[in-house]
Amino acid sequence: MLISLLIVVMIWGYHGLLLGWGRPLAWLLATAVVAIACFSRQAKGANFVSKSLIKLGDWSYSLYLVHIIVLAMFMGVSDRVFGKSIGIPLGIALFVSINIVSILCAYLSYAFLERPLERKSIVFLNALPFFQGGVFGNAKSR
Repeated sequence: MLISLLIVVMIWGYHGLLLGWGRPLAWLLATAVVAIACFSRQAKGANFVSKSLIKLGDWSYSLYLVHIIVLAMFMGVSDRVFGKSIGIPLGIALFVSINIVSILCAYLSYAFLERPLERKSIVFLNALPFFQGGVFGNAKSR
């Protein structure tokens, strides 16, 4: 619910509906979301983090790499189809679509590029004479 409120405040602030308070309120809400997540994790222990968040954490580097490409593609198509000015409902739909496609592309990048290359690099590095002790772990265990 806080994330939804954050998005609304950011949109209202962008359109000047909060008379200059949009950005500070957005930062305040974002900080509140992070603080609540930290405190609730401490209170409930390590089992608080769901498997989906752990997966998203694994995919985070791929997400970092692909999100700007997906964003540029969506914005290019959006500019051609809808023009420079889109309304709030279409903007929210575009925001959700960009996030879904970015996460999907991050998963594909992680599964078919990052993990296989990581496994091969571990095998290669463990084969080097100065890493004979298996400094990088066993590639088969991952």
